[in-house]
Amino acid sequence: MVNGLWPAFKSFCNRHANLIFGILGVGGVVGTAITSSIATKNAVDILREHEGENLTTKEKVKLIWPEYIWAGIVGVGTCGSIVLSNVVSAKKAAALTAALLISKEQLDTTRAVFDDYRQETLKYLPQDPEEQKKLQKIIEKRPKLEEGEKPKYIRDHLGDILHFKETDTGIEYDCRLIDFEKGLLEANSLMLDQDYCSMNMFHELIPNVDIPIAEIGWDIGWQYYYDGKITYSTQEHLERGPNDEGIVMVYVSFSKSPHTKVN
Repeated sequence: MVNGLWPAFKSFCNRHANLIFGILGVGGVVGTAITSSIATKNAVDILREHEGENLTTKEKVKLIWPEYIWAGIVGVGTCGSIVLSNVVSAKKAAALTAALLISKEQLDTTRAVFDDYRQETLKYLPQDPEEQKKLQKIIEKRPKLEEGEKPKYIRDHLGDILHFKETDTGIEYDCRLIDFEKGLLEANSLMLDQDYCSMNMFHELIPNVDIPIAEIGWDIGWQYYYDGKITYSTQEHLERGPNDEGIVMVYVSFSKSPHTKVN
């Protein structure tokens, strides 16, 4: 615990160095005033005690200077706090200036890269005004997707057999998207109850699909404690099948790849 507190303390001091030195400086000014007034009062009392002795200035100084030791220490500390505060401010200003210069250079580089990309892209766009109008009309006619909405060609086939390929495992099978999501829901329920769902069990939970059992599929899977809920993302493409027929290819990527159970 102590080892953890020290780095946290150092980090706090580094982040708030200006504030800390500022507080010390203000406290030092007040402390100097108080200690000086106390020292002056004591010095006056000492000199009164030796009023009839006709002391020289040097002798008087020798008598009263110890009273000002604390006032001197506090004063030196106050000056040090003010100087260090200025040093820290100067360093932070220099670091900020350097960061701004680096950011400007990176921004200029990014702008240059995008400008080159734009110039290269323009080569492939139609230059003729009539062709540009046709292209714009095609773009405007494209259906706009709502947030979270799937592309039209998979939305239209939610109840149809699609060809799935798991990018994490390489396993392929024909399945309906609604059945795939039912199996995933059951797998997450199993993980919640038993903390673990193997890859083979997940495939068995997908209804209306016969996926060959893999020997390693019992040893790898997902664990609720480490992986949380299994989620996935897809990339859908219209592709040509083995008989040149059009098929919807769904590439599935899991949020966490199946792995050996962690004990």
